[in-house]
Amino acid sequence: MKRLSLGIIALGLAISTVAHAELTASDVKRVMTAHAGEVRKCYSLHAQDQDEATGKVVLDVGVQASGDVDKVEIDAPGVEGKAFPRCVRSKVMKWKFPKNKGTVVTIPYRFHHAGAGGPQS
Repeated sequence: MKRLSLGIIALGLAISTVAHAELTASDVKRVMTAHAGEVRKCYSLHAQDQDEATGKVVLDVGVQASGDVDKVEIDAPGVEGKAFPRCVRSKVMKWKFPKNKGTVVTIPYRFHHAGAGGPQS
C-alpha cells in the first residue's frame, strides 16, 4: 500500500503535503467535505468536556483498492474511554473513496477544546 499524507486542520481541509499515489488529495478532500461534521460531532459528544483532551485528533485511514475503508486508527491525546474512538471508527468505516491502488491516508484535526487551557500545540 502506498501512503498518502494530508494535513487537514479543524475540518478546514487545508492540505499540506501529498505523497505520490493514485488516490489524489482532491479525491480525499471530496470525501472529507462530504463527511465534515461526523468527526466533529463525535468530538463534541465524547471528548470536548474532558480536561485532559488536547483537541488534537489524528486518523490513519486504510483505503482498499475498491475505495472501501478497511481500518481506522485514532490518536486523540488525553481523550478517555472508548466512546470517542468507537464513534469515529463507526463513521469513517462507512466512507467511500474513489478506486485506487490502495493507500493509507493520515488526517490530522484540531478541535477547539472546552477544558481549561484550550487546545495545546
